[in-house]
Amino acid sequence: MQSRVETRGDEGSSQTLAFTAHLASSEAPPRMRVSFVRYEDAWRRGADGRWRVRTRVVHPDIKGWLDPISARAER
Repeated sequence: MQSRVETRGDEGSSQTLAFTAHLASSEAPPRMRVSFVRYEDAWRRGADGRWRVRTRVVHPDIKGWLDPISARAER
């Protein structure tokens, strides 16, 4: 994961890049769903001094399935 954060007073923005991998346990043979996503967040500092996300936009840049090598050889 990689993040870039900018602040201006009580407002801020961030962009976070992430790689995710999820095993689909109901599949036989098991498959893995992978993705690269980008989060663009707008932040605001509250009266208590804590930062909170005001808005979030999720960009699913790349998504796909990884099949086991044995499953690919059978096709």
